[in-house]
Amino acid sequence: MGSIFAGHHQPLKVWILCLYFMGLNLSNRQIAQELDLDRTDVQKMTTQLRESVVKKTTSNPRRRG
Repeated sequence: MGSIFAGHHQPLKVWILCLYFMGLNLSNRQIAQELDLDRTDVQKMTTQLRESVVKKTTSNPRRRG
């Protein structure tokens, strides 16, 4: 089982910056401009990052107690 970054042509640094910009609530267009990427590439990256975060949170709920 690999990470969400495995098998993609963007370097890890670009993925981390994309995640950082998402946290700043930048649009996909703004992220694409900041990282000098195509908007469709950024759309795919942000979608994959969001889906991975949701999958991680739903599969590992925090324990209360």
